[in-house]
Amino acid sequence: MKKSIIAVLLSSFFFMQLSAFEWGGIEKVGANISTTDFNSVSPVINSTTYLWGSAPIADTGFRFVTEGLVKYSGNIGSSSIVNSVIVDLDLLKIVYEGDNLNCSIGRFFASDVTACVLNQNIDGIKVDYSFPYAIVSGYAGYTGLLNELNVFMLDTTAYVISPLNEVYSLAYPFVITGASVLFPVIAGNQNLSLEALAAIDIGAEKVNRYYASAKIGGPLGIHCFYDVNEVVGSFNFKNFMHSTKVDFYFYPTAALAFNVGAEYASKDFVAVTSNPIFGNLAGLEANGNAGAKAGVTYVADTFIVTGDVVALCSMPESGFQFSGFQYDLSVIYNIFYDFQLSFGTYGFIDSAEYGKNNNFGMNLNLSLSF
Repeated sequence: MKKSIIAVLLSSFFFMQLSAFEWGGIEKVGANISTTDFNSVSPVINSTTYLWGSAPIADTGFRFVTEGLVKYSGNIGSSSIVNSVIVDLDLLKIVYEGDNLNCSIGRFFASDVTACVLNQNIDGIKVDYSFPYAIVSGYAGYTGLLNELNVFMLDTTAYVISPLNEVYSLAYPFVITGASVLFPVIAGNQNLSLEALAAIDIGAEKVNRYYASAKIGGPLGIHCFYDVNEVVGSFNFKNFMHSTKVDFYFYPTAALAFNVGAEYASKDFVAVTSNPIFGNLAGLEANGNAGAKAGVTYVADTFIVTGDVVALCSMPESGFQFSGFQYDLSVIYNIFYDFQLSFGTYGFIDSAEYGKNNNFGMNLNLSLSF
């Protein structure tokens, strides 16, 4: 009898928690066509299922949050289809959100204040505490259990570390620690962020990376805002490197936005997360490169249009060299509130003297939220 009562109580508690569980997802299917110098065409069909879930843990103030995906892509070659499948768990964490204290334990998304060094998931703990005039944050985590097929980290030569297996491949192991302070309001409603980050290499290379980052931004009048990012880094405190990024944003109306920016990375600059300068299609990592960009975004009731143009240049041993132009245009149309159609076209026009590497592509996607 006593065991029956305990079983009923445990079952009741389980279903009470289950009733508070929230979940949802996105199903996305699409196709992509790309070509290099129009010599060959690479059609790819893809399908991605995203699922997320969240539930409070009794009345403790803690919440369980998870998010995962299954991604399929098929590269349609001349004689066969090359299939690939990725399974990943993007988030798996317990979150506490209080008046001044926020805490995440498990797998969470981590980014330095500039998003130029670290911009990915890690497994560990993160704590934020809000003071009257500042927000202090700290985090520590491990990357060796992530799926390298879905997280792109760089080796010391700025090449993306290649995965060893399909479906789920354990990522390169770093122990990452970071501490930052954000001053939300300083002179003239500007904000200032400072951060120190260490990536301790416990893998094969054994080269530790250390970074100090700063970001300042805020309004320039009513319709204009800016961000300035600066990163200084080092390998084992021997080789020093730096990156600078400046962006301006203009909002003349509620539906229209413009942005211009410039970015520079020293020749030996290497981040932790792969961060190609402006995400360029030429495969030029932020390693001795610079660029300038301009973009526009238009938001209507049922669709969004975005376009960007980027001019890229590199700085090899021989000196400054113009690399080419990159463009990116995308349109998202809301067929219904939970059903979207998107189309995009992109390209890189190579102007380098040492060889041509023109890339062009288009993609078409349908996504359904549930």
